[in-house]
Amino acid sequence: SGAPSPLPLFSQVLKLGHKMSKKALIQEAAKDFVSFVNKSPSPFHVVQECRVRLEAAGFQELKEKDRWNVKPNGRYFVINNFSTIVAFAVGGKYKPGNGYSIVGAHTDSPCFRVKPCSCRTSVGYIGVGVEPYGGGIWHTWFDRDLKLAGRVILKQGGLVHRLVHIEEPILNIPNLCIHLDRDMHYKFAPNKETHMIPVLATTLQQQLEEAAEEAPQDSPACNHHPLLISLLTKQLGCSPADIMDFELCLADTQPARIGGALEEFIFAPRIDNLMNCYTGLQGMIKSMDSLEGDSNVRVLALFDNEEVGSKSVQGADSSTLEFYLKRCSWCRLECFF
Repeated sequence: SGAPSPLPLFSQVLKLGHKMSKKALIQEAAKDFVSFVNKSPSPFHVVQECRVRLEAAGFQELKEKDRWNVKPNGRYFVINNFSTIVAFAVGGKYKPGNGYSIVGAHTDSPCFRVKPCSCRTSVGYIGVGVEPYGGGIWHTWFDRDLKLAGRVILKQGGLVHRLVHIEEPILNIPNLCIHLDRDMHYKFAPNKETHMIPVLATTLQQQLEEAAEEAPQDSPACNHHPLLISLLTKQLGCSPADIMDFELCLADTQPARIGGALEEFIFAPRIDNLMNCYTGLQGMIKSMDSLEGDSNVRVLALFDNEEVGSKSVQGADSSTLEFYLKRCSWCRLECFF
């Protein structure tokens, strides 16, 4: 009769179903990565998100100042400066002297960071002094809605580390209009000190609004405009006098998304190097089913300051990882660093 055989049709349906299932898994992983990026606007937020995911997977946080009791089949992580995190899982067949299986990445990305003395006011505009961090493509930062994220050190009894993420578009680095710079299309070379000062507000509108609380004269917050400090205190629920220091990164308010007509692209900032942070983290967590038969220690090391040379205490070129691995290997021999 010429009717098609049901067997090839059934086979095609199975292949189509498998293809759709595979795409769904890829989409699920991509969406989770996008969520990871959106929760990680600064190295401090990257480490916090990693901490949340590791704890949910049964990893235990260790403190540098405490004695470690590391055991086979154990899952642990250590945090340095709140911007570097090292996770390790001890194989069930591990013995001191065996090897390490290490994956490394970095938590920092190119951005602008608020200067230690950031107060800038010129021709009726309130700006925020910033400095370039890492090897950024700086011309892409013009005319973007920018937010602030990072950590603030508060004096509340002792010194307390608090994360801050101001998601509203409070800053913008405006381009000069074309009829004031006809050579812009041929020679675009902005001075990062004078041409790339983000605008926070106008002095006129500030005068019309209720005045922000002033910080005491001897307070570190005096190095910054009261309007900027008020944004931080509002989110943290503290006073300007409580602020001892901060490390704040500028970031685009536009969130990471999956795009393209076929939803095959990830449009996201900070892919260098959050992609490796995410895949390393997921690889560590999802490999725990086979840990019992491993004779090595599995290590995930996510360092800060790679973009500026890795020479800091929390950088990859420090002795931090070496000390952690020695403590992991020797703690069963009752040694302590």
